[in-house]
Amino acid sequence: MFHVSSGREGPILAHGRPGTHVAYQVPMAREIRHALNMPVIAVGRLDEPTLANAVVGNEEAGLAAVGRGMLRNPYWALEAAAELGKEIQYPGVYGLGFGIK
Repeated sequence: MFHVSSGREGPILAHGRPGTHVAYQVPMAREIRHALNMPVIAVGRLDEPTLANAVVGNEEAGLAAVGRGMLRNPYWALEAAAELGKEIQYPGVYGLGFGIK
C-alpha cells in the first residue's frame, strides 16, 4: 500500500503558499492506484466523513487519511461513524462523553 501525497505542491498563491482545496490530492492517488494496480491511501483535506467515505467507496483509494481532521478532533473517527449511521462501540467510559450510559 502506498501513501500518496504531493507535499502540498501546487501553484504558489499571493499568500506565499500552494493552493489547496477539498480532496485536491485524490486524483493523483487514483491515477497511481490504477497505474500500479495497488491499494493507496489518499490525502488532502478529506475531513468531511461523507467525502472520505466516498473516496474509498468509489475505489479512488483503499484508505482515506484524515490527518489534520484527527489533530483538530481526536474523536473524528467516532463522530464520522455516527454521522454515517454506523454502529459504534465506544471504548470503556468514552460513551459517557458522547451521552451514552
